[in-house]
Amino acid sequence: MNESKGRGLVVAGGFIIMTFTMGIVYNTFAQYIVPVTADLGFTRGQYTLNQTIMFFSAMFGSVIGPSLFNRLGTVRVQRCAIAVMGAAYSCLSLARGLLPFYLIYSVCGFTMSLASTLPVSIVITQWYPEKANTAAGIAMVGTGVGGALFSPVVNSVIESAGWRTAFAASAAVLAGVSLLASFLMFNERKGAVRAAAGEKVRIRASRDLLLMCVGMAVLNLVGCMVSGVLTPHMRDLGYSSSAAAMASSGSMVAMALGKFCYGFMLDRLGLRTCLYISLFGGAVSTVGLMFFIHPVMLVLVYMNNFFLAPIGSVALPAIASWFTADPREKISYSGVIGAVGSAAGAVNYMITGLIYDATGSYTALFMLTFVLLAIGTLAIRLLGEKKA
Repeated sequence: MNESKGRGLVVAGGFIIMTFTMGIVYNTFAQYIVPVTADLGFTRGQYTLNQTIMFFSAMFGSVIGPSLFNRLGTVRVQRCAIAVMGAAYSCLSLARGLLPFYLIYSVCGFTMSLASTLPVSIVITQWYPEKANTAAGIAMVGTGVGGALFSPVVNSVIESAGWRTAFAASAAVLAGVSLLASFLMFNERKGAVRAAAGEKVRIRASRDLLLMCVGMAVLNLVGCMVSGVLTPHMRDLGYSSSAAAMASSGSMVAMALGKFCYGFMLDRLGLRTCLYISLFGGAVSTVGLMFFIHPVMLVLVYMNNFFLAPIGSVALPAIASWFTADPREKISYSGVIGAVGSAAGAVNYMITGLIYDATGSYTALFMLTFVLLAIGTLAIRLLGEKKA
């Protein structure tokens, strides 16, 4: 196959997979909260715990994934994960108790880590040894596109046919389209992505790896915090639900544009500079939330979605390349950073809920954000030079 054509197909396949996996499972989650809890009698807190469960199970998937990718092949594992995720997601249409929901969403989170961001980044890195960040950024735009596309569609299906039908239909679309798109995800050099029989690929624990994990944990945690509280914070300030929904839609657009641009920034400015920019974006967006006296402050708030939210997915190739040039080790480093991001996402929901329940506002959360950003800045400042 022509190399240029192959590269284009890989990015297209990654874009479609991100759109139909994360775009459906993660980004339409909120559409089901009201109808499911009203129908089955759950509290919203009980139901939204599914998000935390998904992130924790995704963390375990990110830890186990690199070993599976190296031994069995990235795309082969990805296809199996997509099939299992589609089957599990369809089972949500039959669930009637909390335990089935928790178990099913744990499977969805685990398989999501093996089907979306991590394998897409790995395969793109193989095809784009020099401009992997730009290509990954384009593919990751699919997450925001999926959220913008499927949220109104799912809401419409729920209103017309019920939430069970929406789960079943979404699962069929997710599995069908994503599996077809996975056949565009070719492994360019299979010898570079698989370990030999009996060989174990180990990465070296180091001070710099710890500092990078701290920095990425801060960035992911702050990004989730700021994005997650925008809508309820606006409602607390007296804005209507429609105004808050419009602001949330704008944040999805900002995230999609940010993912597209962040890859270019990584290739041109380097990883460390981009991490500093992300930290600055988190600070600016937090200021925007703290002093939200007019909707124009959304311009500041969206700095989080533009500069900070994309880093958990788009920066994986750049972070792995910071530590090693070995393609097999890059897979392992990507898994570690992916696990850190998933853990931060899971902890975010607990921290945000606890602070709001204890204080009745998000002011303490915003102050905590500045402390976290200071810790993240120090970690990136102490980070050594690029190893590869």
